[in-house]
Amino acid sequence: MAKEPILSAKDVEIQFSLRGRKLMAIRKCSLDLYEGETLAIVGESGCGKTTVGKALLNLLPVDGGKVIFQGKCIYDIDNHKMCSYKEMEQLRRHMQIIFQNPASCLNPKKNVEQLVSEGVKKHKICSKSEVREYCLNILKQCGLEEKCLLNYPSELSGGQKQRVGIARALALNPEFIVCDEITASLDVSVQA
Repeated sequence: MAKEPILSAKDVEIQFSLRGRKLMAIRKCSLDLYEGETLAIVGESGCGKTTVGKALLNLLPVDGGKVIFQGKCIYDIDNHKMCSYKEMEQLRRHMQIIFQNPASCLNPKKNVEQLVSEGVKKHKICSKSEVREYCLNILKQCGLEEKCLLNYPSELSGGQKQRVGIARALALNPEFIVCDEITASLDVSVQA
């Protein structure tokens, strides 16, 4: 019996309006990703790599195509199907993104512990009494020390912010992660 892909995209399209003109950002993007695989989307700056990643996770409005994740239709534009907000919220536990620019995705009013534990608490990854220790272990895996827990994003270096973004995604132990140039903000010594 043939194995089903964990994620399947078919003919995904996104258009942006720019000064009254339509700009095709993604045209007929199709891919299948199987459990345990790594897929790289490679191209020059501005070619739509980030847009594809966000489209796969239903973070942008799409103009065409469909995406299926673990057998669940996230959207199928041609057949007017779309995951409800509640369904998408539950799927977020299983599909995460690590953004290219960590400064733009970290709430400046929350400290590192709050940022990393938010999803852990929401999706009940562990008991309330274990949340802090769980988050600390994830942070350590990402090269951050315990003293960072109480720091706010403005008190972190660019590399530390990126590691917090990585920790947030890994904390949910998702089956699928979009990594949008995640090593670009890291120090050369820790990029590996």
